[in-house]
Amino acid sequence: KGFALSFMPQTFLKSGFRVDVTYFFKNAEHSLTLTPTLYQGEPSRDRTGNEELSGAGTELIHNIYFGKESQEQPSSTKRAVYLAHGPFFRRFSVDYQNSNTDYTRDINKYGYSLMFGVTLVTDFSLYVDFYLGGGIRRTSVSTNDPELPEDEELFNQSFIDYGFDGILPVSGLKIGVKF
Repeated sequence: KGFALSFMPQTFLKSGFRVDVTYFFKNAEHSLTLTPTLYQGEPSRDRTGNEELSGAGTELIHNIYFGKESQEQPSSTKRAVYLAHGPFFRRFSVDYQNSNTDYTRDINKYGYSLMFGVTLVTDFSLYVDFYLGGGIRRTSVSTNDPELPEDEELFNQSFIDYGFDGILPVSGLKIGVKF
């Protein structure tokens, strides 16, 4: 039972900052995580050299823990294996110039993820979580640039792009503190 605050270092690679707030229920078989995320800076794969990214998003993750922790473990680190699932939504805006005119490309992304993970908590409350799984992503794109069609695949070249649409692998590492 209790709370954990953690962050995902890999989010920095996408010009973002994510803080996870996890609430552990008293029965220790479930937890809920809310993941507010902010994005600001250049897109990680800037195509024109003058693009500015901003955005925000959140995810709601339900963890289901299984397997009992042995009381006779010699290590003081507690481990928990879990199955997690949940929906998410993110909105990005990419501002850029084309022919000396300012334009905006808006990307709305939503989806659902299913993951398996392992959580480690040390005696001094260091919280480390690693997960691996998959998800489905749906994206809608709009722009005020008349020369760039809305369905153009500019930000959907690979599953790491902001506008990716389809099935993809999901993985992450969280580091934080448990209270």
